[in-house]
Amino acid sequence: MEKKTLMVIGATGTIGSATCKALSALYDEATMVIKAGVRNPEAATALAELPGIELVKAEMGDPGLAASLVGIDCLFIVSPGVADRAPLVLKTMKSASTAGVKHVMVVSVLNAGTDSIFGRQFKFVEDGIKLLAFDWTILRLPLFMENYWAFKVRQAKASNGYREIWRKLIHFCV
Repeated sequence: MEKKTLMVIGATGTIGSATCKALSALYDEATMVIKAGVRNPEAATALAELPGIELVKAEMGDPGLAASLVGIDCLFIVSPGVADRAPLVLKTMKSASTAGVKHVMVVSVLNAGTDSIFGRQFKFVEDGIKLLAFDWTILRLPLFMENYWAFKVRQAKASNGYREIWRKLIHFCV
């Protein structure tokens, strides 16, 4: 059986790093080449310590990204938590198509296509992946409570009186 090469781009985030950790535990270097696409390889020390993980400098939306994707059989794209995530993911998918990637998996949300900020953004991503020249998989993940509560905590005014309540609430939700 031919050894496959998989790359996770967006590998330093919560989903990307958990994916790399799981892949590292499931596959050895004789079975699969696993690459972690990160903006700054020097800062990705936790990923560098995982057995069988090769760090690759790769930034979503970068015009030179296609060169980093040559030879990749499967690309797992973890959408970044930025306002312009949809165009960045689409540029990344186009780079994958240019590089000859055979299969692209992209993280989406359950409410893709609805009239909400995430729904509109991820409908754009899902529509885009279907138009490109590779096999594709869309992983629709639920909205995460820590994202909601993190926003609320950032909006809260800091005070000693409520600090313990917030800490317990966040711990309960995570």
